[in-house]
Amino acid sequence: MRWLADLNIDELIAIAAIQESIGLCIRYHVFVEGGNNGGWSKIDDAARVAHDIVAHAIQSGLKNEHTQHAPLLNVNLPNLSYEQFKGWRVTKLGNRHPSQPVIEQNSPRGDRIYWIGAAGEAKDSSDGTDFHAVNQNYVSITPLQLNLSDEERRLKMMQSTWNQG
Repeated sequence: MRWLADLNIDELIAIAAIQESIGLCIRYHVFVEGGNNGGWSKIDDAARVAHDIVAHAIQSGLKNEHTQHAPLLNVNLPNLSYEQFKGWRVTKLGNRHPSQPVIEQNSPRGDRIYWIGAAGEAKDSSDGTDFHAVNQNYVSITPLQLNLSDEERRLKMMQSTWNQG
């Protein structure tokens, strides 16, 4: 058993995030320039940003706002060192064109394998979107919600002839 005093700051932040019910989805963007994949060389910098965002969410009382659900943050990071980030931007989700089709192949063992097609190009990368922020070397933070119900339409449908029987 480990005592709280034996934990490092990253472990304490992770525990606090879980206790505060803060959801964080981190996307680390590895840009391909001239066929050279940036790889995961800056993953420690991405972890440092994730740490800062969780700490700021807890410190700022993000969970204590008058909402019915815990915060869920979609975070996009450009493939840069920590010092190269220009800062953070609160954004909305941009849109993509449809992804490339699934690629079917046979493995060396003769099994059928499927590769997920590449993501489509950005369709809406206007100012204020996550695409725009990352392209400008900012960390993008988009608050999300899980309820996809169209509440206004649902109430109208319930008040009309949709409920039958």
